[in-house]
Parts: sequence; structure tokens; C-alpha cells
Amino acid sequence: MYLTLRLLGSRRLDATLFTVLGVVRAAGVFWFVVPKTYGLGSLSILMVLGLVALSERQNVRIVWYLCASMASLSVTVTNWMVGIIAVGIQQSRSRALGILCTTFAIVSMLAVVQHRIFPMTRLFYALPIDETEHFLLPQSRGLGRWRDHFSGTQL
Repeated sequence: MYLTLRLLGSRRLDATLFTVLGVVRAAGVFWFVVPKTYGLGSLSILMVLGLVALSERQNVRIVWYLCASMASLSVTVTNWMVGIIAVGIQQSRSRALGILCTTFAIVSMLAVVQHRIFPMTRLFYALPIDETEHFLLPQSRGLGRWRDHFSGTQL
């Protein structure tokens, strides 16, 4: 894209800016092609990392670590790992343990409230779902249909 813009007579700065814009747009299309929560979930990680960066420059109150930890746990348990590490490296052991236990207790209570309001939701601390139960469902007529087709059975 940069080369094409330069060949069309664009200035170097303009070609660079439009190329960067194209790369950013392509990354957005790549990461957000399926409407999932990954983009919004990454904001919880960025928030925790921003809090750590801010704490390197100034003193940050403990309540902000609690909020950041709760925000990261509220998205996924794996996002909470970033919150755990951030609290662990920025606070003493006893404070970190207190923040993390409080985080888990508050988010667990909120999850129960959510489950009562929306009964179809699963509690995050319940046994994990077998991920394979979402693949090759008979009603999707997906790969199983083609397997049956090539094996000579009726569709």
C-alpha cells in the first residue's frame, strides 16, 4: 500500500499514515470478524496493565487494584491471571492475598445474582464445559454430513 501510494504521488508522511491506517483496519477485521467478547475482554487486560504503569509513576490506592482485579475476573478466569500478577507484583503478600480473596468473593456473589436473574448463565466456578459438545452438531449438518457423503451412506 505504501509503495502504491508513493507511486501515485503521495508524500512520504501521507503514504505512511494511510499505510498504518490500513494495517490497523486489517487487524481490526482479523480480530473482530466474529462478534465475540475478545475485543472488550482485552480492555480488562489493558486496564490492569495501565494501572501497573500508573503505579510506577504515582501512588495508587488499594481500591483501584481491587476494581482492576474484579474487572479482569469478570471477563474470564484467564484474564484474571493478569490481575493476579499485577496485584502480586505491586502489593505485599498479605495485601495481595486480601485483595484477591475479596475480588473472588465479590465477583462470586455477583455471579450468583446474575445466575438468579439469568438462569441460563453458568457460574464461572462451576465445572468446565466440554468444548467438544459445540462441534459437529447433527443439526448443523457440518463436517459429519460430508463424512457420511464420502463413506457412501445416505444423507
